[in-house]
Amino acid sequence: MNKKELLKELNLEQFDKYQLEQIFKGLKDNLDISWYAKPEFSFDEMIEIRLGLLSKVDVSIYAKECYCFWQMNLIRDALEQDLDLVSHLDNEMELEEVSEILEGLEEGLEVSWYAKKEFHAGQMSQIRWGLKEGLDVSIYANPDFSMEQMKLIREGLKESLDVSIYAKPEITEENMKLIKENIIELGIK
Repeated sequence: MNKKELLKELNLEQFDKYQLEQIFKGLKDNLDISWYAKPEFSFDEMIEIRLGLLSKVDVSIYAKECYCFWQMNLIRDALEQDLDLVSHLDNEMELEEVSEILEGLEEGLEVSWYAKKEFHAGQMSQIRWGLKEGLDVSIYANPDFSMEQMKLIREGLKESLDVSIYAKPEITEENMKLIKENIIELGIK
């Protein structure tokens, strides 16, 4: 189908100005606009699909209504780096959480430790840092620990402390900090 026939078939009145701009940019670049020339995609989503087509990634992975534009952006970015982000996604995750997963993938880390909807971004970050530092994250990769508790445990592991003394979710952050400081002061390793 040539460009003229394609434009006639699209019912252009269903698109806003910004969506139309993306359709015409795709046509000018000789892209298969059928992936995104759909009124259900916002212009932002159209941009992500068009950019994916330009960079020759498999847009079928993310050219779906279940993904918003920022998710599409992160998936496209991962695909351009040959990283598998999609298998770690949950549609209930926020931008910061998906960003933590992508960052871990980029760093070559085993993100399955924290790519779970039970963890929020701050907790994911603490687990990612622990993995990056080569620590045994199994000690604190537990959603019952707050981000600050995880940080105190991670720091203790870095300092070669016996964190089993205070790595318990029922111990408050404040008390964990006090215990950690006293373990250091007493020279308990």
